[in-house]
Amino acid sequence: MKNLSVAVLYPYTGLPSMDRGAARRLMPLVSLLAGNFSRITVLSPGAGPFVRDGVQFIPVTETPSGRLFLELAFKLYDGVTYHAFNRLDVRGRRQWWNFVRPVLDSALQRALVRVSASADVILLEYPFWSRALAQATARHRKRVVLTLHDLLSGISQHPWLGRRVHNCELAAARRAQAVVCVTEKETRQMRDEGVEAIHVPHGFIFSEQEPKTSKEPDNPAIAEIAGRARSGELVCFFLGSSLIPNREAADNIVVMAREFPPAEKIAFVTAGACCGPGRPSENAYSLGPISEKDLGILYSLCSVVLAPLQSGTGASLKVIEGLSHGKILLTTRAGIRGYDDVICDGHEAMVCDDLSAWPGLLRRLVADAGLRAALGQRGREFARRFDYRNAYRPYLDIIARLGERAA
Repeated sequence: MKNLSVAVLYPYTGLPSMDRGAARRLMPLVSLLAGNFSRITVLSPGAGPFVRDGVQFIPVTETPSGRLFLELAFKLYDGVTYHAFNRLDVRGRRQWWNFVRPVLDSALQRALVRVSASADVILLEYPFWSRALAQATARHRKRVVLTLHDLLSGISQHPWLGRRVHNCELAAARRAQAVVCVTEKETRQMRDEGVEAIHVPHGFIFSEQEPKTSKEPDNPAIAEIAGRARSGELVCFFLGSSLIPNREAADNIVVMAREFPPAEKIAFVTAGACCGPGRPSENAYSLGPISEKDLGILYSLCSVVLAPLQSGTGASLKVIEGLSHGKILLTTRAGIRGYDDVICDGHEAMVCDDLSAWPGLLRRLVADAGLRAALGQRGREFARRFDYRNAYRPYLDIIARLGERAA
């Protein structure tokens, strides 16, 4: 079925850059699809159109009037939900808006009609566009594979909104001809709802050799961090998006850093939208969002990848990426959600839910070079199994099967 045309629908900006977790999962999958099927088209908000590595990227382009209409619609929605749900946090209010907005977006609907018309199989990343896609393909039914990166209804802060989100997620799953979940837990949840979902974990580009990195970072603070690493300090690194669990984790790392006097030679680095740029303490660096180049440099400098998360949904790709670089992973169970049944404390990583015990664990790593080497080696071997060329094979089988049915 090499002659199949596959459309990939992604609701966020930034592609083909991999500066957020979802994109880091998706782009290796797009690369695999491009090597196995004749035509790959990616539709997402952002710049374009353009072709890269044989993949056509098409933007959803709004008109000024359409953008104004959506802005006014959101202000009305946000104001009503703010007062109706007792000043609920903005992220809690927006979960349902993710499903409402596409139905109001005429530019998106036109783009969906255009892109889906020539597609044999459609990969729908996240369920938000499902209803709009169903409307766009009403005349010519298309085979749809839905990837549920996480179930937002499981973390809703308000019961009524949670039910609305759950109903939307479930309706999207039932419209699709195949459903993929990134964790075993959420796969079971879908099956309990009568949806025959399959589990496909996050895949990423595994390199047999440590990638070469530029000596000149974009962020000048990284040069100072590099000096500390060269002097033998244990550099601990956390990368997180703006989601609340990541912001809480970044705050916990700042507090933890204050427990170590400069003489102990441990440096803490947080990066991503979970934090703003600054120096919380002498041994702590808060970098804010960073470039892909700087991320590679930080992975080469750090010895420990931290994941002190207390909650979250889906699976965390960044911990597997950290392990793939041969770094020691110090994490809570929530930090390895999606892998918590296969990562063992003391074997692939150090797993501890009691953050007050983490300073002692870090001091143990500083004192025991043999433990650092063993954890790094076993963690890297564990990560190897999630190379995208192996992890994403089920997508190829699903698309080939659905393509045969369409033919």
